[in-house]
Amino acid sequence: MKIGVISDIEGNDKKLDKVINELDECDLVANLGDSVGDKGDSNAVLELLNQDKVKSVLGNHDLEIILNKDIAPEKFLAPMIYNSPDSFETDIKLSKTNFNFLKKLNLGFRVNHNGNVYSFYHSYYSQYKGNTFFEYIDKGNAETLLKLSKSDIIFIGHNHIPEIFRIKKNDINQKRIKESVTIPLETGFKYIINVGSVGASRDKKIEYSYAVVDTVKTKISLIVKRK
Repeated sequence: MKIGVISDIEGNDKKLDKVINELDECDLVANLGDSVGDKGDSNAVLELLNQDKVKSVLGNHDLEIILNKDIAPEKFLAPMIYNSPDSFETDIKLSKTNFNFLKKLNLGFRVNHNGNVYSFYHSYYSQYKGNTFFEYIDKGNAETLLKLSKSDIIFIGHNHIPEIFRIKKNDINQKRIKESVTIPLETGFKYIINVGSVGASRDKKIEYSYAVVDTVKTKISLIVKRK
């Protein structure tokens, strides 16, 4: 089974269309959220995602549209946003069909295959007084995410930077990825893969990035398209 993993499209329908075509041979495409945004046509993005082959989850930008309120990107911002009297404003206007598609999405899902559990999230999320926030993953909270997910391999987005976390007990190796790479999934290790961004990379030298996991050959390719 081959699973393509994308994230942080940010409304960039042109780049999404290109990446979806590149993932044509995958059995499933997992979309890790922040599908909507100001980088193109969010309605066109959601129409591309609304197909049987693609399974999407919610990111903070998607929740902002659904709830019509700010979603804190970090734990320390959650209290500030909770206490803010300002209303949420956006220029993104979705069709009724696309809005309903977004509303039906969950915050994550799992795939069990060939003895491994793969989880797919936008990032580690929690709540402050009922309001959701998403944390950026680093060495300090990587093991927490693994424990909460009860998974062997986790795919995330959120920070728009491709990274690989290789974890064994208390030993965490975090590596930023700047070129395409394929890694085997080694016995005894757990992994967190940040697939970066399709539509809004924060590395000025990267056009877009995504991952492909082969659950039979137990290997992951992190694809980085450089400008």
